[in-house]
Amino acid sequence: MHLASRSAAFVAVWSATVASAGAQPAAVWAGANDNPNTLITGLFDGSAMTYLPEVPAGGSGGGGSGFVESQVRVFAGAALGRCSLLAQTNTLSSSVALYTIDSAGAATHVAGSPFPTGGVGTALAWSRDGQALYVSRGLTGDASVATFRVDCPLGGPATVTDAGPTTLSQFSGLRDLDVTVNDSHLCVTGSTSNNAGCFPIDPVTRLPGPNPVNTVSVPGSRGLRISGATGCGALALPASNQVSAFFVTGAGVLTLTNAAACVVPPLYGAVSPDGLFAAFGGAAGNRRVCLYNLTQATCQIALAGSTAGADAGGAPYVAFDRANRLYVADENANRIRVFQATPGGPGAPLATSTTNHGTTKPPVGIDAALLSEVPVALRSFAVE
Repeated sequence: MHLASRSAAFVAVWSATVASAGAQPAAVWAGANDNPNTLITGLFDGSAMTYLPEVPAGGSGGGGSGFVESQVRVFAGAALGRCSLLAQTNTLSSSVALYTIDSAGAATHVAGSPFPTGGVGTALAWSRDGQALYVSRGLTGDASVATFRVDCPLGGPATVTDAGPTTLSQFSGLRDLDVTVNDSHLCVTGSTSNNAGCFPIDPVTRLPGPNPVNTVSVPGSRGLRISGATGCGALALPASNQVSAFFVTGAGVLTLTNAAACVVPPLYGAVSPDGLFAAFGGAAGNRRVCLYNLTQATCQIALAGSTAGADAGGAPYVAFDRANRLYVADENANRIRVFQATPGGPGAPLATSTTNHGTTKPPVGIDAALLSEVPVALRSFAVE
């Protein structure tokens, strides 16, 4: 087949796939950046967002008028026969709230939530099997991570055990975390140690070891995300207004590949579930989001386009669902915008909505999943 014909066929298949997935409803979760902190839950039907009642997070998410670093991360467990779980940092309370997610996207605290982390926690990472949660402890000083073991079979109650902290050598100013595809390494960025690297995870205890496999120089490093499809990922280089692609081997060796520009200093980002896209938001200047194409085979990154400048608030956090819809948390504007990621850029918003929170401080931290990815509620039947 001629190259142009193959390209046209690829675009047609890709467009049909996106259109089919895009028709599916999704749940979106974000933090309130307030004191007391709450969890905001939105339901997106493909064209409009509605909101469920807020859930108290059990701590303080900041409450200030400025940018407060915080995260919300979902583990959608249906495909693995496990419950779906959500983690949310209570930044100023040094705790993490843990919720189970039902088939409608609604969140309910697991027993014992919120859990103390022993330090100001701002970054979160789920293991790929949902059986471990990693939480950063402190924005400054030596890097430290709390590990929580989580057991939650589909339809059963969730139990959470604090497995203890680990100090990560050669790192300081811990800013972001993610876990490799095979759950073998925890990868981190250190903004004051100006580096990135991965730490081996004990397969039995699930604790990360104290020493990195290797480190790479990343001045002022911030956000870091790894594709669930391969070992390819992306991390933010705010000092140079760039986002770099990187590759992590099964042995935890991290190597930077190439970098692409961003119109604002990028902070935190996301990689789409299929690994085709990355996005990073910047909270300076006109507060825009940069969307990138990722080539998984070679782990190369290229700028696809950026959103228009926000008229208020900011866009420090972003998330994708499996339909490659991009969700933007406009912190201090009480607003969530939704875009369709395409190889040519994000285009105009599919939807722009004000959350149901009572102040303009949120949202900060955001994640999303198709409702089809969260478990269907199980029912008990009597046999007669």
